[in-house]
Amino acid sequence: MTPTDRFRREAGPVIKKAVFPDFGIHPAGDPLAMIRTGLSHVLDVEMELTAQIGERTMPVREVLALGAGSVIRLDRPAGEPLSVLLNGRVFARGEVVVHNDTLAVRITQVEKPARLKGAEEHGQ
Repeated sequence: MTPTDRFRREAGPVIKKAVFPDFGIHPAGDPLAMIRTGLSHVLDVEMELTAQIGERTMPVREVLALGAGSVIRLDRPAGEPLSVLLNGRVFARGEVVVHNDTLAVRITQVEKPARLKGAEEHGQ
């Protein structure tokens, strides 16, 4: 064994550049092609939508005292829009309505994503 062979073994793993196959998507021809192709795979993915009328933090003592007829005061004033959450994040604001004898939410405002709000605040 030569000193060079011994050095190669002790030097660690050999690092090579990754080579990926061409999938035939070329954004230069259609800039939205990659986005449309990517979105088509997730259009049927289900997301959890929650209408939140308010919140309240309560000690266990008060929770254990709850029963039929109990009233829980929430943090949101009457008449203020409720929050519509999508996978736990505020997505929109709305109001409670009745649709075919069931409760529903009429969207009154769609919120901007947090990353866009931050860019606006910094003048970007």
